[in-house]
Amino acid sequence: MQSDKKNYSKPILTRTLSIHTLQAQRILARIFKKLVTHLYAIDVILPATNKTDTSMVLEQKTHAILKTFQASIDEEIFSIKETLTNQVPTDKIDYSHIKHFDAKISSPSISLLADIICSIDLLIMFMDRLWLTALLSSQQRVILINRLEARTVKMMREIEIIVSQASHINHS
Repeated sequence: MQSDKKNYSKPILTRTLSIHTLQAQRILARIFKKLVTHLYAIDVILPATNKTDTSMVLEQKTHAILKTFQASIDEEIFSIKETLTNQVPTDKIDYSHIKHFDAKISSPSISLLADIICSIDLLIMFMDRLWLTALLSSQQRVILINRLEARTVKMMREIEIIVSQASHINHS
């Protein structure tokens, strides 16, 4: 009987993420698995174990954090695209050692996280193009990428706080 509880069926969408940049690969390695566990807990486990509206509030907070982060990345991508369109030749940039990662999407928040990782990769690819065409210095590129990584870690910590709140709610 105990083994039946562990082997339950859940919907999973497998999505292959192709991550080109080393920095996005590091972000993926550092945060994706940890956040997947947290996001699954907020989207699936908490609502199943908590009969109050609290689980819905925490889920909405999580989605808001992810969507706000995605919107900020999208704004930066749009801004850089304008610069690229106006000033940079359209030569294709290739990357060595592209990582292909099969993301197991088992909740809506995990899908948002996969989108964010892909957007981070795209943003860094645009930064690389600016750097390779001398519109961005090496130092500027490093500073921008470090800021992006710090913002990503901050987003992860905000979600960890929500998971901590959810844990306290379930134990009280």
